Amino acid sequence: MAKGTWRNRKAKVVLTVGTDCNIGKMTTLLEMHKDMLQRGLKTDFVATGQTGMLLRGQGIAVDSIIGDYIAGCVELEVDRSIAEGFEYILVEGQGSLTHMAYSGVTYGLMHGTMPDAMIMCHQPTRVKDDYGLVLPDLNRLIRLHEEVVNIFRPTKVVAVGLNSIGLTDKESQEVGEKIENETGLPAVDAFRFGPRKLTDALIQYFDSKKQ
Repeated sequence: MAKGTWRNRKAKVVLTVGTDCNIGKMTTLLEMHKDMLQRGLKTDFVATGQTGMLLRGQGIAVDSIIGDYIAGCVELEVDRSIAEGFEYILVEGQGSLTHMAYSGVTYGLMHGTMPDAMIMCHQPTRVKDDYGLVLPDLNRLIRLHEEVVNIFRPTKVVAVGLNSIGLTDKESQEVGEKIENETGLPAVDAFRFGPRKLTDALIQYFDSKKQ
């Protein structure tokens, strides 16, 4: 069971969320993690799935945890990272709030992390989920994710990480620009073009909260 340790923590917690499942949440976050380490920031990556655990060497496999305990288990992983001296904790997201099968794990991770900021991951070429349901509007999804956490504390989706599989580099850049115009947020495929735009947005957001 989560204890609500977010109310007293000093470290900044970032969670990747997505417009659908299997959309690049781990890949985007790993690219950002590498970039933040190169900047000299004390940053940890908290894995929540089997592949992430293989890469990190520790974490939780959220799909093997009883639903009642998801929030508490990820909260414990965040607390462990903070105890080790990390100042930025990047938590791998799972599922999707609007996916009928896997929304539960997403809610659990959101409530367990109570993120200071989120990165929305999106595949522009994906129109429907695997139930055949049309994916909601991106701006609506951004507002939805913010509201889930804003009930408890202020947070914001600060950038959009793209999975531009099936697009050329030029098409990926063009769709990124389109999404930036539509959402007012930086958008880039971090795997193709590097995560600097996403990391810059994150750091700028945290710096603005200090003022």
